Amino acid sequence: LPGFYFDPERNRYFPISSRAAESRPPPPAPTPQLPPPSNNSDRPTRATRSKRILWTTGPSFAARTRVFNSLLHARLEATSQSQNATWPVPLGTTVSAFATTPWPSDSAVRQFIGDNNGCLYDRRYHSEWDEWGDWTLDLCLARGSYVSAILATPDHVVSVCFGSSTKLAIQRSGVPDRTTLLNFPAISDVRAASIQRGALALGSGSRGFLVPDLDVHHSVRVIATGSDVFSIAQHESLIYTGVRSGTVLRFDSRTKTDRTAHAQVICDSVLGWGSDPQAHAPLSSASFVRPLSDGASIVVGFMDGRLASYDLRFLRRSAPPTVVYASLPPGPSTSPPPLPLGVSLDPAERFVFSARRDGFLRGWALHNGRPLEPPDTNTGDGLFTTCFASPPTALCVIEEGGSVALWAAGDDQVSRWTLCV
Repeated sequence: LPGFYFDPERNRYFPISSRAAESRPPPPAPTPQLPPPSNNSDRPTRATRSKRILWTTGPSFAARTRVFNSLLHARLEATSQSQNATWPVPLGTTVSAFATTPWPSDSAVRQFIGDNNGCLYDRRYHSEWDEWGDWTLDLCLARGSYVSAILATPDHVVSVCFGSSTKLAIQRSGVPDRTTLLNFPAISDVRAASIQRGALALGSGSRGFLVPDLDVHHSVRVIATGSDVFSIAQHESLIYTGVRSGTVLRFDSRTKTDRTAHAQVICDSVLGWGSDPQAHAPLSSASFVRPLSDGASIVVGFMDGRLASYDLRFLRRSAPPTVVYASLPPGPSTSPPPLPLGVSLDPAERFVFSARRDGFLRGWALHNGRPLEPPDTNTGDGLFTTCFASPPTALCVIEEGGSVALWAAGDDQVSRWTLCV
């Protein structure tokens, strides 16, 4: 056959091309390649090994954090820059509320003062001159009563007056010169207020109230606390109320809030204070509540001056505070003043500041309770060495164009310090 050959051993035909493939010698085996000679220059030298050992044996993250916090404490303790604002109201009136709009703001930065005569004053910051303007009388909510709360957010400024009929003054950031007045005759004796994304919570006599949206409608929901509300705060959908009996209650605005059975007890002023779990501390109204931004802790202050934080993750009514900043003062108990002590946290939630009964300000590290103490060389105008004629009722710590300032208002005095943080 053309193109084929016959193989007698296998007794069959095969293509002629297959014979050429079979006769082709196999390719030679590859020769093994020896590795290149080692280069001693790539080995770490003694200096390099010592640097690595020095880096791995350096201070840990916790140690570096402790050093940073110690330096921050020292800078705060040495704060001594003070500015006193000119008192704008007639003799005989005192500050009952104070607030500053956030920096930066779409409109002019403003400050507000409410006095014990129901009047509201404001002033504006002039950035071109780097100074504040003069105080002017804005309006009088209820003569003969006192302004119990001023809330300043980027969108609203809400002022509340204590009295038999609750009156609100609402100013919006878009039109700061226009004020809307609201009257709630069914709500009386509002001592505290809180605003969050347009939702306004009011703490009044015997119960609380919630206005879900100030910009849409003014319908009111009842928050059944069963006692007079002295402090109130919001965090997401949760509402925290501190009542006269010293108990802190938590409500969920997504569910019903019109019965006390819907409340969850966070803590109180009687149980959990002291080494003996069976011992009871004196009853005191919860005048300050502030849940932290992470929702894991809450700072609670009482009318007798006690200040502490509680863990919200493992709730038990008799559980002691996780951190105690100011305990019960020694000696015989005295009657609390008519207005609570001013308490405020810095924007970063690293420190808590509070006014004390002796007229001085005090501060603590928020997460471990380490006190901020003034140095021996500090002057009389320092943050912790200035003595007020009466304890400040309003503290405000805000960011002001790259710096952090603490404002303290009480009696007939308004002071400002630039915090070294």
